[in-house]
Amino acid sequence: MSIAGKIGSGLALLAVLGFALGLGGLPAQAADQAKALESFKDRKCTECHGLTSHGIGKPEKKAEAEEEGEKEAPDLAKLSDEVMKKADPAAFITAYLKKKEKLHDKQHKKMFKGNMEELKNLSEFLVEGAKKKAK
Repeated sequence: MSIAGKIGSGLALLAVLGFALGLGGLPAQAADQAKALESFKDRKCTECHGLTSHGIGKPEKKAEAEEEGEKEAPDLAKLSDEVMKKADPAAFITAYLKKKEKLHDKQHKKMFKGNMEELKNLSEFLVEGAKKKAK
């Protein structure tokens, strides 16, 4: 076998090993919890949602929301079965918070104002937390 053939075979073997070890199709990285909690607070998610798994209690229901008969926003320590059964729950949450998806035939009330990296991290964090809680 020529030198070029040996190099080509070696590169093919490295590619196969890399893919087998998960380097070819990198899995989603674990969310950065500290950054996600900072985003949750800084983006004012706490005005409507609690995250009791991290010591953030549910806010009191606002009087105007009660008068309008609006449903109380959920504690995001647990995500609905409808969200968790999506093929990619984190991608769904990301799209939902950008008003590109609906949940229960409704868009999220407020569009997420942070950058996409921040939003994806927050979405992954919420899904990871819900999976832990479900165990």
